[in-house]
Amino acid sequence: IVTKSGSNQVHGSVYEFNRNTDFEANDWFSNRAGVARPALIRNQYGASVGGPILKNKLFFFYNFEGRKDRSQTAKNDVVPSDTFRQGIVKVLLKSGQTVALSPSDVKALDPLGIGENPYVLSLMQQYPHGNNPLIASDKGLNFSDLTFNASQPLNDHVSVGKIDYNINTKMTFSIRGTLNGASTVSTSGLAQFPGQSPSQVALDNSRGISARYTYVISPNIVNNANFGFTRGGQSSTGNLNVLPSFGFATLAPTT
Repeated sequence: IVTKSGSNQVHGSVYEFNRNTDFEANDWFSNRAGVARPALIRNQYGASVGGPILKNKLFFFYNFEGRKDRSQTAKNDVVPSDTFRQGIVKVLLKSGQTVALSPSDVKALDPLGIGENPYVLSLMQQYPHGNNPLIASDKGLNFSDLTFNASQPLNDHVSVGKIDYNINTKMTFSIRGTLNGASTVSTSGLAQFPGQSPSQVALDNSRGISARYTYVISPNIVNNANFGFTRGGQSSTGNLNVLPSFGFATLAPTT
């Protein structure tokens, strides 16, 4: 990577790029579920400045760039159907007929005669209602899918600074430093359900420094001595979702 250098005149730049929801299309499945298109709000901006510290000898250059996303991503999560959360289990028979088993039916089929667990039933009441049963694993018999727009924020900034020193007509020295700061939410870290914060955030504060000494020995021989050090600083943080994912065995009555 070549980093720009300062010169005997001060030069700079300022820029801003924007993308927004007005130019974003909705997902087909979100359209079918009646979910609005996810927000796309992205701002990428920055500024640079370079110039002399000592004319013809010592120069500086600095660039800052930031990016902020306040966007959303369509997400699907499995939730119990409205009947299943009431303790009613639906079974599709080989004949194509759907049988609805009431809580008392389930208890009668249970070899131990226990039936449904009251705690599990109360837990299922806490789940939001689904809006997309056709993409559920059992096509809406006992499960549904909740399609919603999950927040996916991004905050990123990078600073680059460089100093160039002309020792004489044959020797130059330069040093460059970089500093990165970012927090991003990946697709796997999206909130489990609407109203919740992202379950995982990736953090990055990597930084690095490099130096170069150049000596023009003759018109056709040049020696470059380079040194570089990069510190990778990645970590992640997150919070536990309020409601866990779940699974249930399928009951198959004899006919």
